[in-house]
Amino acid sequence: MNSTQTEKEILIWQMNQEKASREQGTELENSFVGIYFLMILFNLALKAEYDRCLAEKDSQYENMRADLETKLNQAKEEHENQVEGLISEHEAQINENRRVHDEAVQNLERQKGALIEGN
Repeated sequence: MNSTQTEKEILIWQMNQEKASREQGTELENSFVGIYFLMILFNLALKAEYDRCLAEKDSQYENMRADLETKLNQAKEEHENQVEGLISEHEAQINENRRVHDEAVQNLERQKGALIEGN
């Protein structure tokens, strides 16, 4: 074997090593790209789950808010009805007291007239 052939073999070996190194780098790069895309898909899946949970909680909140609003309106209506009932009852008592008072005044006027006539 001569030195030229040895140099040629060494160059071929170096080229093969460089080629293998490049291919390894490409495989590694492809692996990183694959992992990156998997991370993106995982993040998208997490975001979709988060959005679903958020929509579910929003729906629960809206249902609860509507239920509380209905209860508040019912309580308000019941309170207004109670107040109207109390006002009506109070007016009836005032009218009855006024009637009794007027009767008492008329009775006193009669008694006064009778006393004046009797004297």
